[in-house]
This record gives sequence, structure tokens and C-alpha cells, in this order.
Amino acid sequence: MNPQGYETLPGTDEVYRDRSLGLVVFGVIEILIGAFCALLVPLAHALVAFPFVLRSLLPALRSIPPKLREAAAVLGAGPWKVWQTVDLPILGRALVVGAVFAFTISLGEFGATLFVARPQTPTMPLAIYRFLGQPGAANYGQAMAMSSILMLVSATGFMFIEKFRLGHGGEF
Repeated sequence: MNPQGYETLPGTDEVYRDRSLGLVVFGVIEILIGAFCALLVPLAHALVAFPFVLRSLLPALRSIPPKLREAAAVLGAGPWKVWQTVDLPILGRALVVGAVFAFTISLGEFGATLFVARPQTPTMPLAIYRFLGQPGAANYGQAMAMSSILMLVSATGFMFIEKFRLGHGGEF
């Protein structure tokens, strides 16, 4: 009913206002979901790579003598300055190794990406999977070319990591 007390017939302005409001709300929700879905792939890759980064950083963190931090604090350095002048130079190599390792792990990640990626934005492993799932020699050739590029980039990353190795041991 409208304010005059009459029933509103379908097709009048009030019905159209309700429908347009619903379309606007639906559009806003779709935009928010799309923005959230765009963050799911980097979030999934970060969760997959985090244990590997932690594994490369933890030995370097444990190797920092507490007396170095204490000496910097006694000399008047605040917590940020201690981190900047004591911890960061020691952790520099491990941070670079962790970042490159996370990049190479993320580059080839298939499992987590398969569940969260949208069809409009596939990653390289998903594109390889799609090409291999389609019949034809051209699709197979494209999948092998993409696999070779993926392997080359990953091998380059691991060779870059080897440049940071200290001596012949397993430390960075």
C-alpha cells in the first residue's frame, strides 16, 4: 500500500525502486566478493610458503647472541634501532633466501591455488593443468613450454639462493 491507502500494482514506481535497490546491493556485494577473492590466491600462497620461510629464518634468529642486543640497548639504542643495527644485518642473508624460496614455492603452487583461484585469473600451474586436460598436440606443446619456463625460473631462483651460502655448510 502507498501512503494514500491504495494498493500498489506490479509495474509501478515503488516496485521498480525496490528492484533497483536490490540490484545495487547485489552489485556492491559482488564487487566486495571479487576483491576478497583477488586476495585469496596471495593469502593461500603465503600460508603455503610460510613454513619454508620460517625454516630458513629460524637458525639465523637463534644465532644472534643476546649480548649484542643487550649491548646496543645499554648504549642507548631503542628497540627499533637495535633491530635495525644488530638484528637486520645478521638476518639479511636469511631474509633474502626466505623471500626467494617463498617466491619459488609460490610460483609452482598448484594445490591451494586450484581451490581459491577464479577461472578468469589462472596461475601458471593452473594453466598447465588446463592445457594438459584438453586433447591435442598443440595444447600438450603449450603445457610443456609453460612447464619449461616455470622450471627455468625456479632453477634460477634456487641458483640465486646458492650464492648466499656460507662456506660448504648448510647455513646461509
